[in-house]
Amino acid sequence: MKTTDPHCKFTLEDEKAGRVKFKPPKVSVERMDTDTLFGMSDRERKSWYQGKISNYDNQLTESSIKNKIPKKLIAAIILNELADIQLADQIQEQLDLTDGSFGPAQMQVFDTALKYGHVDIIQSQLSSTPKTIITPRRVVSIPENSRIAIHISHRLRIMQVAIEAVARETNRLLNLMRANILKPWQKEHSLNPPPVPKKTTSKSIQSMYYEKGQIGGADKTTRFMYLCETVSAAYNSPDIIITSKEFKSPIKEAMNPAPEPESESPLQQWIRHYKKPYKNARAHGGNGGMIGSDIANFELFK
Repeated sequence: MKTTDPHCKFTLEDEKAGRVKFKPPKVSVERMDTDTLFGMSDRERKSWYQGKISNYDNQLTESSIKNKIPKKLIAAIILNELADIQLADQIQEQLDLTDGSFGPAQMQVFDTALKYGHVDIIQSQLSSTPKTIITPRRVVSIPENSRIAIHISHRLRIMQVAIEAVARETNRLLNLMRANILKPWQKEHSLNPPPVPKKTTSKSIQSMYYEKGQIGGADKTTRFMYLCETVSAAYNSPDIIITSKEFKSPIKEAMNPAPEPESESPLQQWIRHYKKPYKNARAHGGNGGMIGSDIANFELFK
């Protein structure tokens, strides 16, 4: 489905300059799952990727330059989130909840967006957020922090805000990886992120983090795939960066499956599978890696 957003060419800098006023949709995400996505043909997947985010290339470029993160990595993280949207994700937006993950970035309001300042507060919009709720018995005041949370959950539904929030969070995660370079998840991918240069160009940023020697892989497509896997897993569960527990990359496991023990019962196989640490994060990473491989092979978001 292609975007119908009439403001897709505008960026957050345009909004700051008063050239546009973004209005969040009531529900910003559509149902999708990775089985459906990866069951599509190459042509269908490419069309799905492009339809979701290609029209926001101006914001991808702006956030890439500001945060020094490759455009295609930002796109891969968002597309990975949009590939795993359930009915509950739509309902929580419909009901205007603040607990949970919101928008194309599927970012948590309190634990991530507010905690790390990934979403800027627009004071003029915050001031219009209701300060009270009328109940059958009385008028109840809404605490300031709850009003801010509502405002942030609404802002996250705007694709431009989601792109910038993902770029900021990705930058934070890569810095955390630099500080924990010898931990198992980084070692599993031979991750060796370079120092961020003081001077960069839009072109030089696009190959940062997956040049030869910066992450495992014989060619650029493979290296980008592993970069997407590494970051996507951490985006789902940042603790995977700092844990001392050892485990394999799901993509590497799929490419080189270990033989199943012959004497195991189905129950023992199930227990062994679910006892693996960070199962959800690693599955999320594996999906992100496959989306990254598609992006590289389809030559998108350059």
